[in-house]
Amino acid sequence: MQWWDEHLWSERLMYARCPARETLVTFEAARGANLSLLRRLPAETYAAAFGVHAKRGRQTLDDFVVMEAAHDLNHLRQVQALLRRRSRARG
Repeated sequence: MQWWDEHLWSERLMYARCPARETLVTFEAARGANLSLLRRLPAETYAAAFGVHAKRGRQTLDDFVVMEAAHDLNHLRQVQALLRRRSRARG
């Protein structure tokens, strides 16, 4: 659960050069795999799982899942806002 610089990460992995459709397919596949894994976990394993984040301290698996879901929704809202702006600019 190491912290990293997301902006630097995206620059070095050249996210801006990735086709949007390919990025969406990759995102959907990764999230689908994560959900499948989480659904297979026994409840006691899920409840006991935690990590220690360098900045946030102890985080349970549930904390992490909730945070990632909110993070994804935030990015989806950003994409929607960008698409609305582009649509308005094109008239």
